[in-house]
Amino acid sequence: MSTLTPNAIRDRASLRFGWRRGLRRRLGRLSLLFLILGALALLASPAWASISLVQSRSNGAGGGGNNFISVSLTSSTTAGNLLIVGVFYASGGTSPTITVCDGTATSCTAPNAGCTGETSTDTFTALPNMPLNAGVRQTDLFYAKASGALTSFTACGSAGGHSMQIAVYEYSSTTGWQSSPLDTSLTNTAISAGPVNAGSITPAASGELIFSVISIQENAQTINISGTGMTEQPTANGTAHTGWIQGGIAFQSDGCDDQNSGSTSTTCSFTNFASVQWGAIIAAFKPATSTPTSRKGQVITSTLRPPGAESLGVESPGEVSELKVRE
Repeated sequence: MSTLTPNAIRDRASLRFGWRRGLRRRLGRLSLLFLILGALALLASPAWASISLVQSRSNGAGGGGNNFISVSLTSSTTAGNLLIVGVFYASGGTSPTITVCDGTATSCTAPNAGCTGETSTDTFTALPNMPLNAGVRQTDLFYAKASGALTSFTACGSAGGHSMQIAVYEYSSTTGWQSSPLDTSLTNTAISAGPVNAGSITPAASGELIFSVISIQENAQTINISGTGMTEQPTANGTAHTGWIQGGIAFQSDGCDDQNSGSTSTTCSFTNFASVQWGAIIAAFKPATSTPTSRKGQVITSTLRPPGAESLGVESPGEVSELKVRE
């Protein structure tokens, strides 16, 4: 049986200590690398918004009455929120001009369909290719960023008095909305039974709001929706699977949305109704993005310690180990 000499004991202890020291050194370097990568990701990655429907409301009038219709939300809007207004106008096939303003109008001025009898503080922009003509019916979709506390909205048509519907949706975003929030849109119209849709759109980035609406020249139809991430939004005072409030009108409209979409091709299909004239619109809207924890001109710098240093944060005399933000 051999007996270890003091030198051998020291050599083995030195080997064990050196192996542990090398392991600690490697772990320290890995930890520092992960800190640097995490900090860089935090500085560079945008924070996507969380989008939600705040409120919605619809109204309808039939019997060939006025060429304008108003709707009032139950609560005032919040400044900066996105407002989407859908309008359906049984114009008699005259391809009218339709405009939307905030406030309750007392009349509508032809031929430019300007709202009168109220003061509008916001400018509502129609989507491209509006109005969407579906036989003798017209569908429009408008949007605006709310300037403040708004409650009432009015749609005006340049043709004579006909049946009309209007619906307004208010959407919030935790990061706000871009100054020009519209990303892309499509329209489609035909005479057929469901399933039908406005087409497929691909948002420029994940986290956008996709909104779609359909109007059909018929009532008492059952409307279901399909599409990845899509939810039926008939308005708060509408009815599920039949859409916006009817009021004895011989047509109906319904909406759907994806409030935090992906960046792949998507659509909202409306199903289960008879062969009728219909028009559908789909659009994607862009929330603002934010980049937290960064200030202009800052960079991440780091210095790895030379061999022989101990674990991260414990430095030998004369050695430097740091992760800092340098102006």
